[in-house]
Amino acid sequence: MKNKVLVASLVAIIIFVILVTAGFMFKNKNDNKNPSESTTATDDVLSAQNTEPTTGTTKGNYIENTTFFTPDTSKLTFSYPIKTSFKTSNPRLSFMGSASKDKELVCNGTNIQRASCGAFAFDVMLELGENVYEFIYGDEVKTFNINYEMSLISGVSPKGKITAKGGTEIEISATCKAQSEVYAEINGTKIDLVPSGSGDMVLYSATCLLPVVSENTELGNIKIYANHNGETETYTAGSVTVIGTTVDYSYFASAAPSAEKPIYMSLYQTNTVLKTAYSNHGLGTAPMVEVLKNHAECTPNENADDKSSPLTTPLLQGTFDYITGVCSYEDELMFNLQCGKKIYAKQVKVLQNGYKMPQNRLSAVGCEIKSDATELKIASDWAVPTNVILNPQNYYANAQGRPFAVASVDSSYLDIVFYYTDRVFDTFDVSKSKSISAVEWINVGVNGNTTLRIHFKLAGYFYGYHIELVGNTYKIRVNDRPAVQKTKTVMLDAGHGFDDTGTYSVYSGIYEKDINLSLAWRVKNKLEQQGINVVMTRYGDEDVTLDERTLVGRTSPDCFVSIHCDGDPNTTTSSGTHTFYYYNYSMPLASSIHSNLVTAYQSIYPVGTPEYAAINKGAKFFPYQVTRLEECPSVLVECGYLTNVSDCNVLISEGGQELISGAIANGILYYLNNF
Repeated sequence: MKNKVLVASLVAIIIFVILVTAGFMFKNKNDNKNPSESTTATDDVLSAQNTEPTTGTTKGNYIENTTFFTPDTSKLTFSYPIKTSFKTSNPRLSFMGSASKDKELVCNGTNIQRASCGAFAFDVMLELGENVYEFIYGDEVKTFNINYEMSLISGVSPKGKITAKGGTEIEISATCKAQSEVYAEINGTKIDLVPSGSGDMVLYSATCLLPVVSENTELGNIKIYANHNGETETYTAGSVTVIGTTVDYSYFASAAPSAEKPIYMSLYQTNTVLKTAYSNHGLGTAPMVEVLKNHAECTPNENADDKSSPLTTPLLQGTFDYITGVCSYEDELMFNLQCGKKIYAKQVKVLQNGYKMPQNRLSAVGCEIKSDATELKIASDWAVPTNVILNPQNYYANAQGRPFAVASVDSSYLDIVFYYTDRVFDTFDVSKSKSISAVEWINVGVNGNTTLRIHFKLAGYFYGYHIELVGNTYKIRVNDRPAVQKTKTVMLDAGHGFDDTGTYSVYSGIYEKDINLSLAWRVKNKLEQQGINVVMTRYGDEDVTLDERTLVGRTSPDCFVSIHCDGDPNTTTSSGTHTFYYYNYSMPLASSIHSNLVTAYQSIYPVGTPEYAAINKGAKFFPYQVTRLEECPSVLVECGYLTNVSDCNVLISEGGQELISGAIANGILYYLNNF
């Protein structure tokens, strides 16, 4: 397969060279910009972003003439701003659009520089009060009236109602004007917020622990204060209530789905094989929940927010657990569970007097060696909570402070914790497994729980798992290495669709959803030529929800790749590509695709240009929903910025689409054949 990848790469290069030679896709590297098109900024407020180099510099092989997505440049059109009169608190404003170069385009007396295809994109810094921008294009005049009202604080978190137990960590953040002094105040306590990032507005944040109280205590609203050069501003954030040690569960149960009309089907309406909290086991009663949604996402109890953590995995439909507390975040009601997780109230049915469950027993039923995986079967007395973690693994904090970025996959085993379990029976014969070297029960009954440890034959190589409860049997599927499989399946997800257009582009009427779909089809064709089976979450301009995309992704393909394009609402200068992962074992796929995309863009942009310098934005951790799949490595790819003229022209052109889709396909192929 390595030879096939090399051949595919050579074919892509040959096609690329043919297109360059033909002259309809790329500008010659030595083409100089026409001196008559040069722009001299005479208005300090108007700082036009060059879409071509200034006179005397050489121009690289930017892809410009579009033969796939063809914008209408016969008249002056704006893709942004959409409104011609509005108020804003952002000091920076972007103008994007297109107009044929057969006529001069002037804004406030300044010639607007355009790419050869007619596109323009530039940023302006607004002055306080009224700002008027008049565009003249032949006989056509278009005027924008923008009222800039300076705001030191543009957004805060959390909002709404926050309810949590004492000792819970809460994060407070605010987007404020750079170089400001920012702090929060809650119940008379001052908390200094620390800035991160760069730009006109930056994120300020800090964490604090809620006090432990005996009774429910309202701390009131969080107040955010900002001071910038003597200017001050105050913003009211969410209101905080600390739950006391004695909880009235009936109040919160009334807000949860009723037993008569649950959002999801109860497993035990039809299945009575397992012991349940609906039957008396002679142990008394307690407030409990039954999980009604399969793969119900959970977050750690110790944090007040609802940020996903790869160390806190979803719960299966039918799971029972005990309620230890109630909480809410930004008006979303959740329950604290005894297993250490909190779960959304809309995903469970509340049993105010559920029958307490006996300690659980597990028994190894068998091991089935499949063509692409090893499946372990475990009989259980009842549906206990589980948690699945790859160990060991070194993590570090990313730029957003999330401590789950990885430089490599270090794990050599998978730990599955079964809560409330103190007895196990029998073992597994995995001698014929292609991916598992050994399976053992460890920490049996420690703290009332038991762990199943699955050792890998190759440390650092893991390809996803699937766990489900069928009758009274847990089925745990551990995927084999794609490289040893005869048939490989890739799932492609073209981001957005139908009414969800995604980000806007430089050109009016050209949307991210269509570019994503075109790229996905091209990647599909390239992979199929290499013998890969490809499935897509959408094949046309369809409305596919995030839940539907992840549900399809749980059918255990060898990898899941979500294809997107980026956009920056604050500036037209942002460009480049980045790829995102969630679980550590998705990082190699993200890195493989990303390195190929970087190489592709480096073949387009000349060294020394701003676009070349901004190409590599990295393979990063981020909890996008479509990347939170346990079943296979799953990544989200941002192929470039549609709000940047250069990136946009690459992404809408025939040659650019071929090059970028080829890079994604080669990244997938390299991963499948080498990891």
